[in-house]
Amino acid sequence: MGTVCGHARRSATSSVCGVITLGSVIGTGVRSTVYAIGLDRVVKVPLAGTPDMWLRRDAEFSATARSLGLPVPEVHDLTMHEGRLVVVYERIHGPTMWTRIAHDPSSASAMGELLASMHLRVLAFVGPMSLPRQSDRLASKIRAARRHLSAGTEIAHSRLADPSRPLRLCHGDLHPGNVILADDGPVILDWFDASRGAPLADVARSSILMGAGGRADSSMPHLVPCDRAAARALHDSYLDAMCDGLPSFDLSEFAEWIRVEAAARMSEGIPLDDLRTLCCAP
Repeated sequence: MGTVCGHARRSATSSVCGVITLGSVIGTGVRSTVYAIGLDRVVKVPLAGTPDMWLRRDAEFSATARSLGLPVPEVHDLTMHEGRLVVVYERIHGPTMWTRIAHDPSSASAMGELLASMHLRVLAFVGPMSLPRQSDRLASKIRAARRHLSAGTEIAHSRLADPSRPLRLCHGDLHPGNVILADDGPVILDWFDASRGAPLADVARSSILMGAGGRADSSMPHLVPCDRAAARALHDSYLDAMCDGLPSFDLSEFAEWIRVEAAARMSEGIPLDDLRTLCCAP
């Protein structure tokens, strides 16, 4: 137990008595469940198949992003609960961006523009050396998906980032389910997949996580319930804003990155048909 990269503070509740009393469930994901601890904190508890390393990196990378001035929940503590490593975070009150869209589909376009503005803030930073390289993460995922890719594996590998290019801060999992609309502004969650790499690759990843404009609807199990029309309006508004906001946005290069990120996404245990279409697109 202890601090994370000097940015986290010990939680008096968890570190003094060693016991955390879990409150209501705040959110669930494929790797963890988030519970309330009183009014101002939450604890992220891993699911049975989630290694401790995942939570440790999530806390470390969240603290790194927050230290840059980005709107990220404060990391209070890494501690043990029922024999598992858990992370105590600042509690951010408000709905997720996706919850807002689900309740009001007409807000999808505006939310897409807001998501793009948040993404541009992230990509404005040079990737800290403490983060892994995006190309290494993508190559590892593509190797894990080899049985689904056949010859496409080598094609995807050949399209990884040029190591001579400046590496920017990339979130790796930015979608409307990972943004909370707090009263004082949106806050970005879940930094485990953060890396230093190519901005267009991170945009391509977000595009796929939002269904790639209707071309990969089955790749969105993290966004439910799903109004397809709202999802497409969200995606298209986001992508238009990213095209305008990123000076380096090149549509042909973006298409290449869609193929790479689709190949990598195949390793994550979701339906594959739409991703094969994206990966093999001319």
